[in-house]
Amino acid sequence: MRAGSFLCAAGPHPDDCGAWGPVYVSVLRIPAAAGPCAVVPARVPGELDGRRPEPLQTQRGYPGVRQLLLFALMFCGGIALTVQPSINGRLAQKTGILASSCVSFWVGALALLALVLLSGRDGLTGIGRAEWWELTGGFLGAFFVTMTILVVPRVGTAAAMAAVIAAQLTTGVVLDHLGLFRLQQVPFDVWRAAGVTLLMAGAVLVLWR
Repeated sequence: MRAGSFLCAAGPHPDDCGAWGPVYVSVLRIPAAAGPCAVVPARVPGELDGRRPEPLQTQRGYPGVRQLLLFALMFCGGIALTVQPSINGRLAQKTGILASSCVSFWVGALALLALVLLSGRDGLTGIGRAEWWELTGGFLGAFFVTMTILVVPRVGTAAAMAAVIAAQLTTGVVLDHLGLFRLQQVPFDVWRAAGVTLLMAGAVLVLWR
């Protein structure tokens, strides 16, 4: 009897591979007289066993279709991130800065709660297994939203987003290089340095008056 492993495209649920990504399974090759091969789940890479997710790129390092799709989704998220402060700033004229930030989070929380309930997954039960720092994202989000409501009406959307981009790039390359929070580790190389430099230069030009 020989044991091997291969990468299976299916997740824990056959119709839900997209939510979990690839799953490793062990294959036991049994002689023909003993019957067909037996496939036994071994482990799921990524957050389920504490390891970093697999990189989403092709063998030569070029972005694949899935990676481009994820980039497009983040691009849409960037548009929403840019429009949100202007909407919240307008609301703040009627409610105040802190109240506007509170309303923004309540609306988002209700929308997400509806999606969680409609998805049929009981993911909220996992909160009890989370570490304390994994619950601080809401505080960071509240700080960010409040700062944008305060700054955008006074300096403009482009200038505020330029400062945000500069901070995000600086923090992002550090997080990627160190692989913090058990995320995928992406070394800082000359190509990333060039990209960060160009984007930082663009942020400075937008801020320069």
